[in-house]
Formats: sequence, structure tokens, C-alpha cells
Amino acid sequence: MNDKKLFATDFDGTLNLYPHGVTEEYLARITEFREAGNVFGIITGRTYSNAEYIIKDYLKYCDFIMCMTGAYAIDTENRTLFEYFGDGSVLPDILKTIAAIGTGYLFFADGRKSYQIDLSKPVDDDHEGIIEARRHKTFTQINACFDPEEHFREAVALLEEKYGDKISLNLNGHCVDIPPYGVDKGTAVARMADYFGVSYDNVFCAGDNDNDASMIERFNGYSLPHGSDKCRAAAKIMNNVGEMLEDVMKNH
Repeated sequence: MNDKKLFATDFDGTLNLYPHGVTEEYLARITEFREAGNVFGIITGRTYSNAEYIIKDYLKYCDFIMCMTGAYAIDTENRTLFEYFGDGSVLPDILKTIAAIGTGYLFFADGRKSYQIDLSKPVDDDHEGIIEARRHKTFTQINACFDPEEHFREAVALLEEKYGDKISLNLNGHCVDIPPYGVDKGTAVARMADYFGVSYDNVFCAGDNDNDASMIERFNGYSLPHGSDKCRAAAKIMNNVGEMLEDVMKNH
């Protein structure tokens, strides 16, 4: 019987826990977990370019890192394991729709490259970011942040209505990570379990925000005391990833 386990953790606010960061204790527990023949990885909503320091500092402790809510995954050698692409023909219109509502930042990624939209200029057909977006037949993720809350609610409702068959809306506070349709952390972790040959019963996930809920609800979930209501409702609550890994090794 194969009892190999897989543990996938969110990074910001979960593995990288303010104010202590990623401690030596956590890294020791990760090493112990992997040396026992198990699989450990990070899954983040960050784009590849925004995750470069995570890759540089922590890939050596991981069997995989998944960026863009799981739309893009790398192995221990920083080679592409898998990637999902959305239909780039809708990309310019989605970006203009988001900008018209009002956003604090807006960018999109196509594979490993990211492109920021300059919001100091009108985001119309002549905007250099929209011109760039029209060059792309695909996209891997769109990221935006909205404040006040009214803009956030308006954006989520409108994007779901207009593009719900093209994109997935993964909510992270007032920010939205938007990979292609059907992609979320739950589907990404399932694919990773299949890749490593791990039974879903032996998959464990940790997170703190609503964009982590899909994997926490689908598998054996952990959350932090500060986690969102949605995460905590489906999870075992523990103080940090080190404690979670120790619990997995002792009790499962």
C-alpha cells in the first residue's frame, strides 16, 4: 500500500508567516517530511516573475512550486511541469473592464512573463498595455486589486457575468487572481497528486485566504488562526506550517 503523502502550502500569510517569515524550524520540518519519502510544494497566486525570490530561496526545499493559483508549475530544476492557458482574444476587453471599474494595480501574465498596466493613463485601445495584450493569443493569469470594497464587489459580479466561461475568479481579500476557466488551487493540487502518484486521501493543504479554500475543502485542510472564515470552516486550525507537518507525520 502506498502511504506517500503530499503537502501543498500557500506562501504569503501561511508558510511565510508575519512577522517571523519562513523560519529554520519550518524548513527543518519540511526536510524531515521529504526525507521520509513524501512530497512538499508551494502554491501561490503570485505570477512567476513575482515569485522569483520564492523560487530562488525555497525551491531547494520543494518538489514543486505552483504559481498563478496553480496555472503554472515547476519542478526542482525550475523546469515547467505543466501550464494552463486562457483565450487571449478576450484579454484586452477584460483588462479594460477591470480598469474602468477602478483598480489599485493591474497586470497579466503569459507563461513566465508578466506585463503591468500603467493606470496613470487612460486604459483604452491605444494604451500600450492593451496593445501588448492584443499580441497575446493566450494568458496564464490576470491580477487586480480593488479598493474600496464596492469596487471589489462590482468587479467580481461583472467579470463573472461577462467572462464566467473564460476565467476563474479566485478571491484574496480585495484582490482577485484570475487564471483560465477551471483553474484553482484545488484542481492544481489534484493534478500534482496525480503526477506524483499520491492518493487524494494522503493530500494535505494549508492556507489562510479564500483563494486557498478550494484545496482546503477538497483535501485534508489546515488553516491559520487568522485565516478567512471560509478556510477555517473547512480546516484544522494550527499555528504554523511546522506544526502542521508534524501533525501529518505523527497522526496520518
